Amino acid sequence: MTQNKDDNLQQQRKMSDDSIDGNSLLILLRDAIVQHSPLKYVKAILSYKQININGAVRRGLRPLHYAVFENDLECVRLLIEDHGVDVNVLDDAGYSPLHLAAKYGFIDIMHILIDHGSLINFHIAINNSQACSMVVPHYDVIVEPLSLCLENNHIDCARLLIYSGAYVNQHYFLGYEINLLPYENLSALELILKHGANSNALSRSGITPLIKACREGNLGAATLLCRYGANVNYVTRKFRQRNALILTVESKRCDIIEILLVHGGFVNKHPDLCNSPLELAIRKDHIDAVKLLIAFGANTNEETNEDVECVTPLILACQLSNLKNQYSIIKCLLENDAEPNQSVSFNPQHQH
Repeated sequence: MTQNKDDNLQQQRKMSDDSIDGNSLLILLRDAIVQHSPLKYVKAILSYKQININGAVRRGLRPLHYAVFENDLECVRLLIEDHGVDVNVLDDAGYSPLHLAAKYGFIDIMHILIDHGSLINFHIAINNSQACSMVVPHYDVIVEPLSLCLENNHIDCARLLIYSGAYVNQHYFLGYEINLLPYENLSALELILKHGANSNALSRSGITPLIKACREGNLGAATLLCRYGANVNYVTRKFRQRNALILTVESKRCDIIEILLVHGGFVNKHPDLCNSPLELAIRKDHIDAVKLLIAFGANTNEETNEDVECVTPLILACQLSNLKNQYSIIKCLLENDAEPNQSVSFNPQHQH
């Protein structure tokens, strides 16, 4: 293999400089990089004047892209420090070398790229006249290097970007950085919250990070978000109106219900909702949730809307004969001041 490479380079040297095709040299350089050829062969190819070291080989990929993808630290240094390649070149997908290093967690290469002027906030660069022409063609689809670090749980790489000025509240088409983050990566979530990510940022579908965490049943994420100031009582405005507590009662997660209540969740009916958490817990036949809500002060005589007339939790529990825990729920309500003789009013929404 090495002998073949030597012969190939000797043949190239025998050619006249004027007859060498720059594109062929780029392909030769790419092959040397991806095959991890000794650095002297890479240097030999770079010595030809005809080679455009910032030229695209395929799909907009430059030699520096290939060196980064191969995690070849020596080659990256050679291209940047000895030959002055542009560290901000973008491929056809809008990826810079820093994007690739961030995606795959190559932190040493990230240090080199950042030290030599790599852009960190590409959406912000749209306002920079020098970077504008480079970023504009990719503006609608480009993601930030930080987003790739967070998505792939490269915490040290994400921390490096943040310390280097990465913006943690970048807005994309589908929402903010925190809305798009996989919440299984609790370390990544905590990192951006610690550095100022908005815990109440709305996604394009109108949900907050806390509602997303509750919908996914993610106790760790819900706890973190509450700790960093998430609004536990926010009601979604699109589609079905819900808040975090209602969603959590629906999923029968008492551990998350308790976290929300500890952080100020409305234990009784929210002003913007028709039904109370206690009513929903009864409908879900979830005796543990009923007990927990009552322990946090749920009003056992609060009327909620039910078709033509309003009902109390006790009346509702008596009406729902299919409940497996009906007896236990009724007993719990009566033991906690539910009034069996309370009169109910008609639902004003059905009065004509």
